[in-house]
Amino acid sequence: MRLPFRHLIAAVFTLVLIIFLCHLTLGAARARGYAPASVILRQSAIGTGEYLSHAIRGDLGNSALWTRRSRRMATRPVAQLLRGYYPRSMGLLAVALLLTALIGIPLGTLAALLRHSRLSVGIIASTLVGISAPTFFLALLLQVMLVRFYRATGTRLLPVGGFGWDEHLVMPALVLAAPSIARMARMTYLALADVLDQDYIRTAYAKGLSRRWVVWRHAFRNAAPSILTALSLSMRYSLAALPIAEVFVGWPGVGTALLDAIRSYDINTTTGLVLSLGFTFLVINALLELGYRWADPRLRTAVPGGGA
Repeated sequence: MRLPFRHLIAAVFTLVLIIFLCHLTLGAARARGYAPASVILRQSAIGTGEYLSHAIRGDLGNSALWTRRSRRMATRPVAQLLRGYYPRSMGLLAVALLLTALIGIPLGTLAALLRHSRLSVGIIASTLVGISAPTFFLALLLQVMLVRFYRATGTRLLPVGGFGWDEHLVMPALVLAAPSIARMARMTYLALADVLDQDYIRTAYAKGLSRRWVVWRHAFRNAAPSILTALSLSMRYSLAALPIAEVFVGWPGVGTALLDAIRSYDINTTTGLVLSLGFTFLVINALLELGYRWADPRLRTAVPGGGA
């Protein structure tokens, strides 16, 4: 039980640190250099303690958010604001991660199975472009392509912005998932290519086992920890790119509200939104750690409650 307890302590410390950093950064931005650092630090520590005392009772404070869509101040409880924005962002993030797994892993697997071929080189070269392209550039590029296609043919493929659990979801999900797909394909390729060159894989082929059985039963099981690591990295990058993707495609989620809150110097709203993203990150990390233990038997045979 020592290991889960340590994870719980680390998670609580992380959330408290998030609260303090939100108060510190917005407090420094409000001061604009007119207040000493010691005063800002003291006020941030006091604000963190007050926020925690209210948050433990379920009170996240009130929001005074200036929204770029309504061009006015909207005052309401932060918890109510989260109930509206959080499901939209998590739905978008879930679809983006699903696209990452469904497209990135097969592409990386195909490149590994056909390594040293032109197709494999083309796939890996294209992943470099996907990883390097900024999120805002991908959003603008897709919007320009859709507009030009509409002007040339009169057919609208997808909406260039807006919210909806229909075709409106496709473009923001692609914008958010594109770098992660490239990263996942590259990591899958590297992990599988290394495993497929091992002696035990050649031995399995020599025993007459089918290619599908060898790849799925032997290669994938040994490459799974690396693939899960790539999925974890993709989730982190997607969370970081979420505000940019939402703003550029007009998706009203946590990312868009967070930028509005920072612009309004709204500490309660900023802290609540960043906490929601931080909590999501911790939960997904915990699930991925369970996946590591399933994929790697060496982790399951570790000493229970050991120091390592």
